[in-house]
Amino acid sequence: MEAGQEGAIFFVNQMHDLPGGVSPVSPMHVNELLQRPIVAGKIQCISTATPASHAKLLADQHWLGQHFEAVRVAPAGEQDALKVLLGIKNAYEQFHGVTYTDDAITSAVYYASRCIKNGYLPGKAVDLIDEAGACAQLHPGKLPEEVIEVQKRIRFIVQRMENSIANHKFEKARFYSGEEKKECEALRQLRQTHKLDQRPGLAVTRARMSRLSSPS
Repeated sequence: MEAGQEGAIFFVNQMHDLPGGVSPVSPMHVNELLQRPIVAGKIQCISTATPASHAKLLADQHWLGQHFEAVRVAPAGEQDALKVLLGIKNAYEQFHGVTYTDDAITSAVYYASRCIKNGYLPGKAVDLIDEAGACAQLHPGKLPEEVIEVQKRIRFIVQRMENSIANHKFEKARFYSGEEKKECEALRQLRQTHKLDQRPGLAVTRARMSRLSSPS
């Protein structure tokens, strides 16, 4: 982070997880990281926090209430979540080698909203179409094994990258970002080799969404 960059706005993801926040993990406190430059007007900062952790932060770090304005963001509704899924549908179809029917996308939002208690839209609906695509292409003979293995590696790398970002380990996150690009290129070449983009994809339907979202 370069404090000398004019006009830079620093984004702190999940401020309550910073060292010295709600769950301190080191002697370095959020005051030492942010208070002086923010109070002095040297940097601008946007952060995220859950409502409960935000209240705890204000109680522990009184200066935050003077220099941060809270903007409450409600979870996405079903219509907004549907727009998000339609926007990312093609990317998931290419990744999994499947096609999602229109009613599968609609039902993913419906079932995620009503049947999956943990999480919020659109995230849990995205997880549902991702899982449905993975289940469809894992059937024997549907995709070459080497393609499936690369997809698994990409999932693993992305998970590690997201964990690194959440824990503010940005050097590791950059490393994993580079690894993800390499594996995505390997996946692209495998898809060309096996001519996967020239054959019709497996259809992911509403029925598959229903099975995935039903309580076991």
